[in-house]
Amino acid sequence: LLVGALLVLRAWLQLCPRVSWTPPDRPGTLVRPAIVVGVGGAIAISPVLYALVMRAMSHELVSVGVPWRSSAPGVDLLSFLVPNPNHPLAPRALVNWLSQQPGGYVENVSSVPWVALATIAAAWWRFGERPNRTWLAIGLAAASLAVGPFLRIAGLNTLLPTPWTFLRYVPVIGEARMPGRISVVVALAAGVLFAAALAAWTRRSPASRHRIIAVVARDLACELWS
Repeated sequence: LLVGALLVLRAWLQLCPRVSWTPPDRPGTLVRPAIVVGVGGAIAISPVLYALVMRAMSHELVSVGVPWRSSAPGVDLLSFLVPNPNHPLAPRALVNWLSQQPGGYVENVSSVPWVALATIAAAWWRFGERPNRTWLAIGLAAASLAVGPFLRIAGLNTLLPTPWTFLRYVPVIGEARMPGRISVVVALAAGVLFAAALAAWTRRSPASRHRIIAVVARDLACELWS
């Protein structure tokens, strides 16, 4: 814990990050989208909300304690970078390794497509199209939570704490007891960054637009084949 805190402090002093927010010209314009998102989200998860309310009314909603060292772990950091383990050509050793991780195979599949990463890198390298900072921050923040309370790399538990080390004790947030499932948000952010990079690439090369899209679509379909 002390080593992790010192590393964060050292990185903060080295990078000197600054967070700023520019308010919209008309703050009222955010109210309508917020209402739409709130109502739409409530409708989407209404079965879960109904079950929670009924359990609470019948006094059956039990709060489970969260031990410091033995609560549910997240995904291994390496699992974000390994190739698609559901692919027919995926090495058996990779499948076995994921199956042996805490929670089993299903809880640890979180690969980010290599084609998406390559497209983002190509748009950045060739045209200087940097990834959107907001979505990049969302992806990195989600990844820092998905790895669980203590960082594991290639099966090695480094015991370095993560933001989830403390957020798992926050009411409501802590109810998400399986942090590895937050990797879904990492996939969402990667998808948005990939789409933006592909759009920038084709916009800068209009004559090759159809060929670029065809090649990327072919490679992505081959990589995600299961």
